[in-house]
Parts: sequence; structure tokens; C-alpha cells
Amino acid sequence: MSGRRGEPAPGGDEAGSGPGSGRTHTLGLLYPPAGRDRRYTGMQLGFIGGVAEAATKFGYDLLLSPCESENESSFLRFIVGGLTAGSIKG
Repeated sequence: MSGRRGEPAPGGDEAGSGPGSGRTHTLGLLYPPAGRDRRYTGMQLGFIGGVAEAATKFGYDLLLSPCESENESSFLRFIVGGLTAGSIKG
């Protein structure tokens, strides 16, 4: 997120980090699909919420996408397409 622990990431208004700069303040969270019953456990929801809250503290937004493998299009868009500054695969 930033070079130093506890230091917020620069905001979108700073030079070199705004629209068109090639940099993004979005993190991707790829998580396993819910399965047949379409329900997530409290632990899974707590993890996603914790990641979202931590990202916000450092000036990042969070983009969520269900993903089972590194071959899925959502994974490739996150990693190769430059859609996010970084990704977390759960």
C-alpha cells in the first residue's frame, strides 16, 4: 500500500497519481465463489470487511470479484490489465 507501514498512500490529487497517470488506488480482492447454497460464513465476510476497512485507511478502494483459478478472466484483468494497484487472492 505504501512504502512504510502505517503511512497512508498518496491521494489521487497528488502529481503522478491522478486519472491518466497509469496509477490506480484500487486493490483487487479475488475470493472463492459461495458454492451451491450461495452463502458465505461469518469468517469469510469478516475477512472481506477487514480488508476493505484496511484498504480505506491507506487511501485505497477495493474491487471484489469471485474467482476460482488464475485462468479466469477476472484474475487476468486484475493482474495483467492494470485494473488494480495490487491483488489479494483468498
